Amino acid sequence: MSGPLSMNFLEALRVLPSFSSVQHYGLKLEKESPSNCCEWERVECNPISGRVTHLFLNYSSYIKMHWHLNASLFLPFEELQNLSLSWNFIAGCVINQGFERLSLKLDNVENLDLSENHFNNSILASLSELSSLKSLNLASNVFTGSNPTNGIEILSKLNYLETLDLSGNRLGHKILSQLDGFASLKSLRLEDCGLKGTLDILGKFPF
Repeated sequence: MSGPLSMNFLEALRVLPSFSSVQHYGLKLEKESPSNCCEWERVECNPISGRVTHLFLNYSSYIKMHWHLNASLFLPFEELQNLSLSWNFIAGCVINQGFERLSLKLDNVENLDLSENHFNNSILASLSELSSLKSLNLASNVFTGSNPTNGIEILSKLNYLETLDLSGNRLGHKILSQLDGFASLKSLRLEDCGLKGTLDILGKFPF
């Protein structure tokens, strides 16, 4: 076992123990090639380099209680483009091991799905460091629109962000004042965010 396939196997083993039920939900090793995680379900690789580009770790935690993620576990996946962590009971990140750590080495991450967890405004600053993001799904967490110093507006630093899903969070009308500056945004979802009545958003967004 050598080359990029060996590296993929070692990288995967470091991350997957944090998501204890991935095999139960479909991350299976092929009998013919157990060392090549590019053969596993929920994993996609670059066909040329053999490096992991997509990880689908949704519904992957047996721990039915809130826990904190060490995002630096994903640093070995240098070609990672798509990361799905939805439905995992994650309440935040380990101190100094948040998503800002990924910006050190991972400059190809375009799609991040953190929906259906228990994240709050405390992770927004770290997410704003992922400058390559084009799609960010934060639906059904516990974000609020009441914190002007640590609010959704900090995500406007993501100059390439085209799709943002904030539905199912307790944002209220104050969220509207935090949505200026999203220069590349093409799609915004705000269902079930506590917005009521007639909203004047004409000219507020680039789309």
